[in-house]
Amino acid sequence: MAQIGSTPCPVESYDDTRLMLHIPDGVDGGVDGATLELQVFAPGKIAKLSVSCNAPVMPHEEGWAVLTSVEPNRLGVEGGRIVVQGARLDWVTTISVGDIACTLDSTSANTLYATVPSLEGHRGETLTVTVTDPSWASPAGSVAITVE
Repeated sequence: MAQIGSTPCPVESYDDTRLMLHIPDGVDGGVDGATLELQVFAPGKIAKLSVSCNAPVMPHEEGWAVLTSVEPNRLGVEGGRIVVQGARLDWVTTISVGDIACTLDSTSANTLYATVPSLEGHRGETLTVTVTDPSWASPAGSVAITVE
């Protein structure tokens, strides 16, 4: 859990270099150059930080991730590596092809790379690629892979 001032802000995701918080409406600090007083709580620890905003806080809205293409769009049943193009993909934390969870190898604003495991049992099917960011599971756009 984290808080800005006295307002609780649930942690949506984190890694070694980035912490994403859900900032409720009405929390001041979305102005470029503003300083936020941030406290992060972990079992037995409290970190207090002053964080300067380099850009306005952007709302994290439904359809945040946009999918435009996937290469290759045909895979054998053995699976393989795919490249998904789109927009606002930097918050994506999971990817699946149909109901098969894939390994998210890397992601940036417009491109993500993933490894698709075996698609045994799906030969001849066309499976939708689905990405999930911490707030929404329904990206805008749709891309699919045909299993050969």
